[in-house]
Amino acid sequence: MAKRRRSYGSGSIFRRGDYYYLQTCVNGKMKATSLHEKDYNRAVKAAEELFPPSIQAARSKEEIITHVAQARKIISSSRLSIANAWDAFLASTQRPDSGKETLRKYSCFWQQFAVWLQKERPNIQAMAEVDATTVQSYFSTLAGRKLSSAGFNGHRQALHLIFRILKTPGGLDENPVEDVAKRQKVEHSHKELTTQQVSALLAVFDKPGLNLMHRDEMRVMFHIGIFTGLRLADCALLRWDCMNMTRRLLSVMPLKTQRKGRTVVIPLHPSLEAELLNAQNWKDDSGFVLPQVAQRYESTPSGVQKDAVWIFEQAGMKTSANVKGRELAVNQFGFHSLRHTFVSICAKAGVPLPVVQSIVGHGNPAMTRHYIHVGEESARQAIATLPHGTPVLPPASTPLLDEVKQLIEQADEKTLQKIRKLLHSPKHTGTPSWE
Repeated sequence: MAKRRRSYGSGSIFRRGDYYYLQTCVNGKMKATSLHEKDYNRAVKAAEELFPPSIQAARSKEEIITHVAQARKIISSSRLSIANAWDAFLASTQRPDSGKETLRKYSCFWQQFAVWLQKERPNIQAMAEVDATTVQSYFSTLAGRKLSSAGFNGHRQALHLIFRILKTPGGLDENPVEDVAKRQKVEHSHKELTTQQVSALLAVFDKPGLNLMHRDEMRVMFHIGIFTGLRLADCALLRWDCMNMTRRLLSVMPLKTQRKGRTVVIPLHPSLEAELLNAQNWKDDSGFVLPQVAQRYESTPSGVQKDAVWIFEQAGMKTSANVKGRELAVNQFGFHSLRHTFVSICAKAGVPLPVVQSIVGHGNPAMTRHYIHVGEESARQAIATLPHGTPVLPPASTPLLDEVKQLIEQADEKTLQKIRKLLHSPKHTGTPSWE
């Protein structure tokens, strides 16, 4: 099809494919600018906005670029509003393939920002109208709330990503979140549990008259957390097809790392195995090990989370503590404490770090080490066993140790059962157990 051209000022309108373009000459070079219109008459109007008399009178390249950039922002802002930004982000093929929980958090962060704009900057209606000064004011407000560094950085990460993905369709010249500095992360880890605290926790379920929703299933959920180190969501939504009761193995892909396709294989502890055998009494067509808890978690996860915290409180543990510089109390005991406890007990018992890393599904040893809590008394006892006045030598090689090392080097799903048997053999005195 022949190109249709019409002279306009010092430029011309022509059609390429389905859309019309405005061609201009800047400093002796021809430049084509899309008018984003398929209809000719609407393209002419768009050209009038892009090429007003002020541009015709402009002589320098810089003046023309400034006018065109401003006009583009006007057109783009009319296409993408703050109200439609989240839907545009979800529909974008450029965004990362984030998990359901991550998207939920991003949505919450964006809605908080949108609400703040409505209250503090009601004149801002479009993405292109959000500048760095506005964003800095928003994050200054967050800083005044004394958020944790993780909460502050989570806000920044979400908004930075959304503005980056919507930069072009939103008509933004730059990402307004770029200059917001990250906060230095200060760790406030959940505390691990002592053997006595684990016993007290499980004893809660035996209290007469305990007013707890889905009591029997919650009991099994806590056993799963204690003896596997799985996160709350993975425990609540665990399925029977993840179980191999014959081989006494649990094979599951944690929700947090599902996008990476990483599966963890965990040998079943005898105490957990007994609870799972009892759980088969309520097995139904849903496929969930804990059908009632799973249904509740899928609809109201906060309800299951609050009940889990309540169980810790019933066991006599203070679940939160005030920290200087923080508006909200810091969680010190919760369901995630079971994960810390599992990793620490394994480490103290001498289970090799690569084995623990494989079981809990950590992507790197540094994360596993973050979960390891070695108390001062444990360290003192270890140091006290060293001989006085002699250098510390590596332990002598033994057939058992050599075989474990060899299996670790070849580690795959088929060898995990062998590793488990070796670690639980009578020759290995450091087997983790709460029995």
